[in-house]
Amino acid sequence: MDTTMDNRRGQFVPQAEDRLKVLQNIAYNERNGLFNKDVEADAPTVPIDVDKLDLLNAKWTNKLISMFANRAGKKFFKKYLTEPKVIYKGTTGLHHLEGFDGGAMVTCNHCHIFDNFASYLALKEHFKSRRYILHKVVREGNYSYPGLIGYLMRHCNTLPVQETDKTSIRVTMETSRAITTLLQRKKQILIYPEQAMWWNYKKPRPFKRGAFHFAAKNNAPIIPFFITLKDTDIMGKDGFLVQEFTVNIHPIIYPDPQNTVSQNLDMMMTKNFQLWKETYERVYGIPLEYSTVEQAELAGGIDVGEKKILLP
Repeated sequence: MDTTMDNRRGQFVPQAEDRLKVLQNIAYNERNGLFNKDVEADAPTVPIDVDKLDLLNAKWTNKLISMFANRAGKKFFKKYLTEPKVIYKGTTGLHHLEGFDGGAMVTCNHCHIFDNFASYLALKEHFKSRRYILHKVVREGNYSYPGLIGYLMRHCNTLPVQETDKTSIRVTMETSRAITTLLQRKKQILIYPEQAMWWNYKKPRPFKRGAFHFAAKNNAPIIPFFITLKDTDIMGKDGFLVQEFTVNIHPIIYPDPQNTVSQNLDMMMTKNFQLWKETYERVYGIPLEYSTVEQAELAGGIDVGEKKILLP
């Protein structure tokens, strides 16, 4: 059994087997260049009934359910902060949002279940509204989670996208239409361009193109968030140190009206990754390098490191 010393209590704490397995999966995926592949033991995906989707809460009953779900979600994540399972330090770069009140796709690295709430807190600090709502693009399979997590996934202003079968394509089409409407209504939509969540992973990963397609197609800007993590001296029940979260907000990336949709997609994706890379290297004080076996040019042609470090 793997253990970690809890310096506060002077005793060893066993490390949770499921977290150790996730770390092994992350190491394997990084080594093999599978940067967007899931590492968690997710529940099997149950197809969504597209005909019952009401992504904009047009029905009053769904508005009511969403209101209660958001309250439950806030209580759930506030418990994370009070236990604490994570510590939210705050934001840097909030000045980049001065004067902004329009619709946008908000990109964020996906490193923890808490990162969507951290993004919400950062945006709420800017918009200063008690009733601020952040819409979130999620994997269709997240709707299949049981219990409270599944309830929050289905009802807290989420927009499902996914895979390849006909039902999933219809789901993604419904989400695409909803995103267009929300952007026109000046709403902000959180999306993870890295796709899969890699627990406590600090590096930015190569992007999928979807986030930038939605922005370019709707002539909407990108607000790049990059969360940096720092070990605290608090030992969690899982045998790992509790992480301190900082949301780093970057300059807004606007589409160029002279560009085509494809050109804006590539331009915004490249700029977004470069900003994340610069923040990673500045905060952690090391160059961005991966342990991939083969050299790869990532994120729209950005070379993220000429030499890779091989894992044993």
